[in-house]
Amino acid sequence: MRRLFWLDRLLLVFLLPAWLVCFGLAVRSGVLEPTVWSSIFVETEANAYPAIVMFAPMVDVAGPRIGDRLIRVGEADQRNTNAFRLFADVAEAAHSAPDGLAEIEYE
Repeated sequence: MRRLFWLDRLLLVFLLPAWLVCFGLAVRSGVLEPTVWSSIFVETEANAYPAIVMFAPMVDVAGPRIGDRLIRVGEADQRNTNAFRLFADVAEAAHSAPDGLAEIEYE
């Protein structure tokens, strides 16, 4: 087995910890501080549209009410969706909207 040169060791000693710190911060940021915030919490059922069960605190929502079913977010149909897919659909719709707000359809 070939021994590591001094430059390889130096890079391993400094870059690996730096990479691990950056990776950890990226994961923490994605989990704890998402850039897109969905104010709707839903309950999902098989072969049905998700029902709104709660809104985020301190959010004034005009339109949908608790118990309404989400039909569409942006262009994405919400039948058989889960909370993670809903969050991704909200993020995609908000990103493509000119005002940064996701358009939703509900009943």
